[in-house]
Amino acid sequence: MNQAEKHVLVVGGGIGGITAALELASCGVHVTMLEEGPSIGGRMIQLDKTFPTLDCSTCTLSPKMVEVALNRNIELLSWAKPVAVKREGHGFKITILKKARYVDITKCTACGSCSPGCPVVMKSEFNMGTGPRKAIYIPFPQAIPNKASIDKREERPCKAACVDACPIHTNVLGYLKHISEGRFQDAYMLIRATNPFPSVCGRVCYAPCEGVCNRGQMDDPLAIRDLKRFAVDYFDIDTLEVPQITKTEKRVAVIGAGPAGLTCAHDLAIEGHEVTVYEALPEPGGMLRYAIPEYRLPKKELKKEISYIEKLGVKIQCDTEVGKDITLETIKNDFDAIFIGVGAPKGLLLGVEGEVLPEVVDGIRFLRSVNTGDPVKIGRNVAVIGGGNTAIDCARTAKKLGSENVKLIYRRTRDEMPAAHEEVEALLQEGIEIQFLTTPVRFYDENGRLAKMECIRMELGEPDASGRRRPIPIANSEFSLPVDTVITALGQTTQTSFVEGLGVLLAKNGTIEVDASTGATNIEGVFAGGDV
Repeated sequence: MNQAEKHVLVVGGGIGGITAALELASCGVHVTMLEEGPSIGGRMIQLDKTFPTLDCSTCTLSPKMVEVALNRNIELLSWAKPVAVKREGHGFKITILKKARYVDITKCTACGSCSPGCPVVMKSEFNMGTGPRKAIYIPFPQAIPNKASIDKREERPCKAACVDACPIHTNVLGYLKHISEGRFQDAYMLIRATNPFPSVCGRVCYAPCEGVCNRGQMDDPLAIRDLKRFAVDYFDIDTLEVPQITKTEKRVAVIGAGPAGLTCAHDLAIEGHEVTVYEALPEPGGMLRYAIPEYRLPKKELKKEISYIEKLGVKIQCDTEVGKDITLETIKNDFDAIFIGVGAPKGLLLGVEGEVLPEVVDGIRFLRSVNTGDPVKIGRNVAVIGGGNTAIDCARTAKKLGSENVKLIYRRTRDEMPAAHEEVEALLQEGIEIQFLTTPVRFYDENGRLAKMECIRMELGEPDASGRRRPIPIANSEFSLPVDTVITALGQTTQTSFVEGLGVLLAKNGTIEVDASTGATNIEGVFAGGDV
């Protein structure tokens, strides 16, 4: 093999790699140089005016860097590194990982006009983190290649665990960065890019992002949810313009105007489809409207976000129950696709004697009555059964309505409570007692009205399917509590019988069976999502 046929890979664009590449190229050898960063120069180019002899490293090295760029025998690959080396015949086969520059280098003239307008400020790697750079940048004026790159990735111990923990993968890092640098509107728009209900999530999200925030390993996690609310409260959604949308002439029906249905409608409208939402209740919003108390989620904030969805062209048809006022079969004939997002609006039963007494009420029904302003009869001694956020909401609402003695009855311990920690703390601060390791077994009436509740003590056994330790009744531990109102908040179940006529498959628990990656049911053109 003659010199012209030789091909050498030089890894590293420092002074050693530059010298080796130039020497080899002068002998007629074809050289490919890999540099992991955006420019060659290595550490030496960073030592400008810091040599003990006061020599200028830039003046010494820059001509050599230019030689590399101009030498026809040298192919320079920046943002590249080898990831595998395999012996192949008399040579080697190299697998190279090349990071995207996100800038068209055939058009970039290194004028630098892009950098001043970039809103994202990073620490400059060239200056060892002692100074700033923009996300789009050229590392130093003499860089080779002298082309801009977009790079806003940072080495983080958490590896953006907050984004992974978020069910919709909100760009937490991005909007916190915007907020920290005073770009509150940019923060809002970045949040809204994946979430049409940012004011809701800024108030009532259970914030799994904060649970995995590695800042909590040192002191407290970042207040991600509160910062989201700050950005949302700063921005007036009434000023948010409707984007230009290219219509597709496709018609989609969405069943259920809860968070799943409205989110689907929002995204479909953005894509240009004509969307009609069917809602059984008088107003849209689902559980957000009818189950979350006003003190946690002001309804005016929810209405603003639903109004914007309507501005996108979504039609919301309330007081229309599918299966009663209109059949699913009729809808399928009139639309190109259907999304079912009716949620789980029905409370689970305790299954104990006396549960049919009128003073034993379902928590979801209780909260709905309060939220709609219907008359709510509630006694002085109230027991709320359950340990989730709905149970907490019911107990705190009962207290605010004037009940003197409110108790939360939960069959496990506080460690197993699914309710948000801050909601439990708020409940305790309001003087509401939690009776742990207790469950009701019977309700007694006097003259047809609820008078007392018989309970039994529990102990925890082995973990069940939920991962929590299973509560086991303790024999002969029964006791009674005087109550005149009981609110049950044991969880919820679906009401999906209306889909059976179309042949949509249901699981044993009544939820709709779907493809986990697409949301598609067994019927072509019919999709489902949310709690359904």
